[in-house]
Amino acid sequence: MSTFTVTESAIDALAKVAKEDDDALEPFQRRRRSDRRFLARFVRTAKGDVDRALTRLRSFEKLERDHISDRLPFLSVLQVRRALAEGVGTMVGVTPDGTLGPILSRNGAATLFCAFSSIDYEVVPPHEMITTFYYLFERLMRTDGAQVGLCFLAEADGVGWKQFNLEVERIFIQFLSNTMPIRLESMVLVNEPFLIKAMVAMVRPFMSQKVRDRMVFVGSQLDLLLEHFDEKNLLERYGGSLRLATGPETSWYLLQQEMERVKVKVSAEAAGATFARDPTLNNALVCTTPGGPFLLDDVVLAVNGKPVTADTTLELPGKASKVTVGRVNVDVLGRKRGEV
Repeated sequence: MSTFTVTESAIDALAKVAKEDDDALEPFQRRRRSDRRFLARFVRTAKGDVDRALTRLRSFEKLERDHISDRLPFLSVLQVRRALAEGVGTMVGVTPDGTLGPILSRNGAATLFCAFSSIDYEVVPPHEMITTFYYLFERLMRTDGAQVGLCFLAEADGVGWKQFNLEVERIFIQFLSNTMPIRLESMVLVNEPFLIKAMVAMVRPFMSQKVRDRMVFVGSQLDLLLEHFDEKNLLERYGGSLRLATGPETSWYLLQQEMERVKVKVSAEAAGATFARDPTLNNALVCTTPGGPFLLDDVVLAVNGKPVTADTTLELPGKASKVTVGRVNVDVLGRKRGEV
């Protein structure tokens, strides 16, 4: 699967039509539509077709409003760690030397592994499961492999009707078909029992033709996995050298990424920058400067070592034309760094 080069003109075109089409948006969605990196994902998935990119963007935002809005605009690994601890899914592998990193297909596509038999809706209810998969897909979209595509790898041994929920399956298929701004490279099922085919038949009406065409049933013929993964990215359980990350390892890896993302530098062009929580954005933290407001991640609770409150103000030298205040210190929900 070849990558598509996103042009600035295509992003400009999507930004223009997106700005004119925002009647049903949540405030954070409207604000996010000005993020060119975010829009570029949809342009890439649609291979430059602005109409298709806008259609997918609308579908993505509607799914958020219908199923995820109570957790947005900022969703943290801390909110989905229960499902990760159950081993439901991960995008992280561990090399023989102990390094944590993304799982990649032979073509370099970002890979999401799911252990179907670990799904227990009495432990992780359907709404939380949907939120978890949304979070994992959203994190995958930020990886380099997402520019190539997505490989969904599922271990299906031991699956029964206990692991099946039609609403969750329908939304998951919607993720893959026409919602998430990432192209599906393949959907590979391993050790699947006969029951899987009955389950697939029930969700087939929700599948796009591309999803149907890219489903691969490996069964117990594990050598077929080498068509999709080279040895260094093939999981140990299938004869490769990559160990699947545990739930805590996955949470720690993703938490580190989140913390890097929110270590932003706060810049302003005049004498002050004020921080306050905006109730119209699910109480997200907003920094207001003379150059305009911008969002900070909701997990940022301290600036320069001091707790952030609605009254927090950073005083900058008045004569400076542009001053970098410094890095935002991150304290995730009161926990020490690395503690999940």
